[in-house]
Amino acid sequence: MDEAVRCWRQTGRLYFWREARKTQGEGWHLAAEADGLRDLRAIITLCRSALHPARFALGVPSSSQNVGPAELVLSHNQTWAPDHWILSPRGLSAVLELGSDRLTELEAAIGDMEGGRGDFTIGGEEEAERIWIWWPPR
Repeated sequence: MDEAVRCWRQTGRLYFWREARKTQGEGWHLAAEADGLRDLRAIITLCRSALHPARFALGVPSSSQNVGPAELVLSHNQTWAPDHWILSPRGLSAVLELGSDRLTELEAAIGDMEGGRGDFTIGGEEEAERIWIWWPPR
């Protein structure tokens, strides 16, 4: 593991949950406050520069309104296909594996969130693997 990847620590607040109601956009949802968006940008930068596979565990606050994992684990491996995207629940975690093109897609979504935009999806071809991008909770 690269030293910079090993030493990275979360400072921001990230929200990631699974919504079962179709009226709210059924499936996975992501929102983040400004410091959480900075964390995501830092992770993307580290993934792109890492010589070895990179894995980051992000704590996710619990909510009484939505069912969510305790953490979101973002993984990147330079050997994966550029369009690699796998999102799967594993125990108390949700694991998101991203190829290089998918890192770029996530980075663009971060820019949209920073610009006050939301209510769109990114990600996998299967509906169950797509992520709705939202504004941070108020």
